[in-house]
Amino acid sequence: MMSLPQGAKTLALAMLAASALTFAEYRTARSSLSSAVVDFANVSPTSTFDRGNYDTSYHNHRAAVVGGHQARSQVPVPMEYSNYVELAEFADVVAALRAHRHNMQNHHAMHQRGQQHEYPTRSQHGLEGERRDDANLGNSAGLHQEKQNDNDGSSIQDVDENHVIEKAAEKVNIGDRGEEDNEELNEMDNAIEKSWKDAVERTNPEMKSQLQQQPGLLKVRVPFYWHVPRAGGATLSTLIGECHSLVQATSSLTSPPVFARKRDGDGALESRFRDPTLYVVRAGGQLFVNVDLDDVDGVARASSGKLIEGGSADVVAVSDVRLGSLLLDFQNRDGVGHRNQPRPQPQPQPQPQRQRQRQPPQQTQGVMFALFRHPIDRTVSLFYCKKHDKYSIHYDPSLETLSLEDWVVSPSFVPDYMVRTLVGKIWPSAPLLQVDLDVAKEILRRKCVVGLLGEKGESMKRFERFFGWDVDVSRDHNDVVEQRAAPEASRWKNVKDEECRDRLLYWGWINKNKHPTVEEGSTVYRLLESKNRYDIELYMYARQLFYEQYMQLGFDEDMT
Repeated sequence: MMSLPQGAKTLALAMLAASALTFAEYRTARSSLSSAVVDFANVSPTSTFDRGNYDTSYHNHRAAVVGGHQARSQVPVPMEYSNYVELAEFADVVAALRAHRHNMQNHHAMHQRGQQHEYPTRSQHGLEGERRDDANLGNSAGLHQEKQNDNDGSSIQDVDENHVIEKAAEKVNIGDRGEEDNEELNEMDNAIEKSWKDAVERTNPEMKSQLQQQPGLLKVRVPFYWHVPRAGGATLSTLIGECHSLVQATSSLTSPPVFARKRDGDGALESRFRDPTLYVVRAGGQLFVNVDLDDVDGVARASSGKLIEGGSADVVAVSDVRLGSLLLDFQNRDGVGHRNQPRPQPQPQPQPQRQRQRQPPQQTQGVMFALFRHPIDRTVSLFYCKKHDKYSIHYDPSLETLSLEDWVVSPSFVPDYMVRTLVGKIWPSAPLLQVDLDVAKEILRRKCVVGLLGEKGESMKRFERFFGWDVDVSRDHNDVVEQRAAPEASRWKNVKDEECRDRLLYWGWINKNKHPTVEEGSTVYRLLESKNRYDIELYMYARQLFYEQYMQLGFDEDMT
């Protein structure tokens, strides 16, 4: 990560210090923070990749859909997003490995061509030179010397022959090193494989990568899912919990299974969400940390309970990524963060014969990912969910007598929800500007691994690969259920049920919401377009990023 400019760094430290900014003041301070930005001007943007290198068939099939929606280059983003990883880190690794592999393949091809031909040695050329036809070249050295003098130098025939001899000798030398070259190629292939695995491991908080920003500093990456309502978030949460057995720190908006019982008056479960100590609970066959990250109070409790430092959760899901970034501020308050390690405590003087090994410091950042849905489809689905689904967290009985058109023009409707959430202008009364859209685009380009609800199968495969969830690792959950006695203990299990993902993504899709559709071109449709014009453009740009990341983040080939 780039270091902050001095002015922004001073402001950041002042705001992120516990004594300078409390969670109760967050909403008030957030409006003023929107003007305090950090411009990472020296970070190589992912958009510098050559579009001509994309997989042609994959890109051209969708070019008509995504064309024409470009973000302004190097637009500053709000300071809170400095806690999230720049995707350029991963894209640069992919580009370097791709170029390295291409060079090695070319070298290997040249080596194979050299072995397919038998080239004469210098001695063979010398013998053939002695057998040259006397009638053409003469037998004596004098005749040969006279021919050279007449031509004022070496004959054209001699020059060409010497050139051939030199080239043949080079080919012979390459051929003689066949076994040595094969060993070198094997070493380079192994290095490529290791480098790619290291790059993937950087995104998985359970795999401690040795890729270092500075000597002795380990990078820890925590997946942060931005849940946009009615865009597949509940299904994604269920898939992560059931199919991959990952522990989630989430919210009542994202994961209803754990909060439905709490909402229905389960006193025992509700008390756990007031407990200052964080631990893992089981609900609906899934594992959750006893936090609700849907509001400021929930994030404050999770932060004071050291959610990120303790390593309780494999995945964090938030409805507001700006608010969620406060969970990562512990390392800004206390120096470098130490994941899975207790805060430093006074220790007795160690015995001379027993030297304590100091744990390396760690830099912890979030890796943002999200699913996107067309804003008009999402808005229509949200309305009917709020109106009819009494078991939904979104249910609003006041909408029972309203039509879709009535709701869209009412004060309770939030236009351009995605852009407002990203830039911090949550209240509908706050006007949105073109620069807000540009900032939102830049946040997605630099910070977000993009998935599309319309490409849910492909999107889930990308998330699984990017975060290492598709790797089978034998782990055991028993030692962390409802306790944190061993933070470093294994807690995963083998996930081999391929039908689990297909069931949830396709025939068993949860939260299905059958409702009337809005015809394109109708009065209501045009009204929805006018209310979500920035969100629609952001969605189209997210589609473009989805197809660009296919190459930029290495999803187009198996680089392992």
